[in-house]
Formats: sequence, structure tokens, C-alpha cells
Amino acid sequence: MSSPATNKLQTLINALPRELAPARDLWPGIDHAINASSAVMGYRPYALAASVLLVLGLSVFYGVRQPLPSITDPGIEAYISDLQVEHQRSKEAILVEFRDQQPWYPEWEDQLHQLETAENAIYDALRNDPDNRELLSILRDVQNKQLKLIDAVFAPQRNSI
Repeated sequence: MSSPATNKLQTLINALPRELAPARDLWPGIDHAINASSAVMGYRPYALAASVLLVLGLSVFYGVRQPLPSITDPGIEAYISDLQVEHQRSKEAILVEFRDQQPWYPEWEDQLHQLETAENAIYDALRNDPDNRELLSILRDVQNKQLKLIDAVFAPQRNSI
């Protein structure tokens, strides 16, 4: 049951040509586009790698080359002494907190002594190279490990998950 409008539409569709020829030959343009894109794709990984290396190199160069504040020679001993006193006070405060408790690990004092020896060696190195920020960072790590060791020996339940 088709309507006259549907029949007319079908007749017009059937009258359309089955193939349309382009006004000009398209293959040279397609060939050029394929070859041009493959040539660009060949350089893209190198350009990306060069960009990443440039950004990394500049960040390292300018990150390392920033002027660091220097500790003056007369103030070196005072600064190092202040660091030692501040850490010693923190350590004594934690030990006072746990003075009436038995340690969970009997050999903890040997470990603490090793960390204190390392701390003293870092202090000596700082006296020779006071502008070394890596030594200051290592010193803080060693001091934090001492405090964490004391805390873990006397209160392991605080350090568990």
C-alpha cells in the first residue's frame, strides 16, 4: 500500500545517476596528503623528545643555579649549636614522656647510638661545608629517625595502622 507521494519519490530516486564523477582527478591530492602527513609524523617524536629535554634541562639549570643564602663564617658554629640544642631538647622531651615505660625492644639504645654517631658526623661535615643544603636535609632526616625510633620503642601501637 504505497501512496502516490511515495511512488513519485521512488521514481525520482530511481532517476538519479548511479555514479557521480568528480570534476577533476582526486588521486594526486590524496597521494600528497598521505605522504605529507607521514613526513610530519616522522618528526613528531623527535620534536616531542626535544621539548621534554629542553624543559627538563632548564628546570634543572635554574633550580640548581638559584642563589642560596649563605651562613656567615662567624655564625656557623652558633647555627650548628642551635640545631644541636633544639634537637636535644626534643629528644629529651620524648624520653621524659616515656620515662616510666619499659621499651618493647631491648637493643634500641644501640640503634639510637648509631644515629647519634651519624648526626655528629653530619655536624662535622656542616662545619666544613655550611652552604650544603643536602647535608642539612640529611641531618633533619637523621634527627627525625632518632625521634621516631624512641617513639616506636615505647609506643609501637601509635605507629601501627
